[in-house]
Amino acid sequence: MGLINLVLCCTDTRFFIVKSFNEQNVEQCMEDNIWTTQAKNSSTFTEAFNQCRNVILFFSINQSGHFQGYARMTTAPSSKIPRPCWMKSLPWGTSEPFRLEWLSTTPLEFRRVRRVTNPLNEGLPVFVGKDGQEIETSVGHELLNEMDLERERRWDEDHRGGLVSDYQRDEDYHHGTMVKRESST
Repeated sequence: MGLINLVLCCTDTRFFIVKSFNEQNVEQCMEDNIWTTQAKNSSTFTEAFNQCRNVILFFSINQSGHFQGYARMTTAPSSKIPRPCWMKSLPWGTSEPFRLEWLSTTPLEFRRVRRVTNPLNEGLPVFVGKDGQEIETSVGHELLNEMDLERERRWDEDHRGGLVSDYQRDEDYHHGTMVKRESST
């Protein structure tokens, strides 16, 4: 269990799914840490923010087959927060923007959590849900754990692969150097 997950498990936390209809909005949010949601979710998110120490949002782009990461709300929706540039192009009413802090931007394929179900959504798989769907607390912790494990898996693959590649490159270099030296004498 990662440190972030440990802190979230030991405190008062609520979890929600956030859906986006495109990748650009999520990428922009990862850069500026500002999000807005459908107007219908505003009161739920505001209430959760005011009542809990942590409100965790699991982001998923429609039709992606992944969660793109998770973030913690750091403010309630407020007119004092600058509007994301993409907000004006939305064809529906939105909440005021709110700030968040990304805790993980490691994507997690839905297949990795296909057996994890959400009792707050008729026992459907946790990745099934509309924008603003609340996730039951123990299921939220399980999803955090799976996302942390995925981050560790990817780190291990990247670094193990990197070490092998560096080692192989060094061996090739040294071998090539020896061949050149032998052929020049």
